[in-house]
Amino acid sequence: MAYSLRRSRWPVLVLLIGFAVASCTSTHSTPRASSPHTTAPVSGSNPAPGGPGGGRNGVVAGQVVGPWKATTVGGAIEHANPLAGTHRSLYLRDNRDLVRVDVATGGTEARKRMGSTPGRLLIVGGLVWDIPSSTSSGRLHLVGLNPMTLDRIRTVSLPGVGPPGQLVGSAADARGQRLYVGVGKTIFVVGTRRRHLVARYLAPGPSISALALSPNRTRLYVTWNIPNGATSGLAALDPRTGAALAGPVLFYGGSTVSSVSAGGVWLANGQGMTQTLTFHPADNLAQPIATAATYAGGGWIVDSTVDDDVVWIGGTTTLACADPLTGRVRARTKVPTPHRDAANIGSLVIAGGRLYAYYMTDFRVTNLLIQLSPPAACR
Repeated sequence: MAYSLRRSRWPVLVLLIGFAVASCTSTHSTPRASSPHTTAPVSGSNPAPGGPGGGRNGVVAGQVVGPWKATTVGGAIEHANPLAGTHRSLYLRDNRDLVRVDVATGGTEARKRMGSTPGRLLIVGGLVWDIPSSTSSGRLHLVGLNPMTLDRIRTVSLPGVGPPGQLVGSAADARGQRLYVGVGKTIFVVGTRRRHLVARYLAPGPSISALALSPNRTRLYVTWNIPNGATSGLAALDPRTGAALAGPVLFYGGSTVSSVSAGGVWLANGQGMTQTLTFHPADNLAQPIATAATYAGGGWIVDSTVDDDVVWIGGTTTLACADPLTGRVRARTKVPTPHRDAANIGSLVIAGGRLYAYYMTDFRVTNLLIQLSPPAACR
C-alpha cells in the first residue's frame, strides 16, 4: 500500500463552564489539590474586547463559578474546545482554527486555520497528528503538525478506506511511534517515523466506533456499532496481530471506548438521547461496574480521561475522580443545572498538570474554559 507525503507551510484542572460568567456573584455549582492545580488560570494572550480580561462575551478570567474552585478562563480562548495536551502545551479547537496555548504563561502561541474542523489530536513521534473523526472520501489523510508552530510537516494517506461518512477510530502508541486507525472493519497500524504500514487486520464487528490502547501497550480495545441496528460490541485485540484476547461482548445501544486505565475500559453506551459510563475490568469485560453513576442526556456525551493515578469523569450529572485499577470513585460532585437547565462537562484533556474540558449549557453564555482544584481525595 502506498502512502503520500506532502510538505507545506505551515500538558489544578480546567473545564469549560458556560453560565454565570456575566456576573461576579454567581452561586451556581458545577478530564488535585496539590500545588500544580492551584496556579493562576490560563487565559488568552490577546484578549478580545469585552471587559478586563474578557473575551468576545466579556468573560473574566479567574471568576469562581462552581465547586472544586471552578474558575473561568477568559481572553482569546474562552470558547475553545480542548483536543489534546502535553507537559507544556494545550491544543484547542476554535471553529476551524487549531490553537496552541502555553500552559505555563497562558499565552496563545500559535493559531492555524485547518482545511476542515480539527479532528482528534494524537501526540506521536514528536508531532501532533490530526486524525479526522469521519471519512470524507475514499482516502483518509493523517496530518502531522509541528507541535510548536502547528505548521504541517507530513501527510500520510490511507487509500481504500471506504465511502464518506464512516466513523474513524484512532489510538496512539507514543513509545512505539505508531498510530492505530480503524475505519469500517479494518484497523491500520501506521509507523509514524517512516510513514509506512506496519500491519492491517480486521476488527470483530462491522463498523468501528473507537480504538484505545492499554497503558501497558498489550491490548488494543475496539468498539463497533452495527449500522441501522441496536447492538454494539467491545473486544480486546493483540495490537501487533489483531488476534482476539478478550470478548467480543455485545451491548444494546451504541458503544464507544471513552478511555482505558490500568484496570480496564471506561465505556460510553448510548441509547436514544442518553449515554451512560461504565467501567469494565480487563479480566472480565462482560461484568461492568457503574462506578460513577454518570450519564449524559439531550444528545450530550459522557467523558473520561486517564492521568497516571486517577481517572477524571464528566457528564450531565456528575463530575468525579476514580481509581484507575478498580474503578472505585474517590470523590464526586454534582454538575450544576443553572435555572434548572441541563449542563454537561466533556472533552477532558490533561495539559501541563492541569485538566481542561468543555462545559455546555443552554443558560446564558455557553462553552467556556474554566479551571478546577479538586479535593485531595482524588489523589
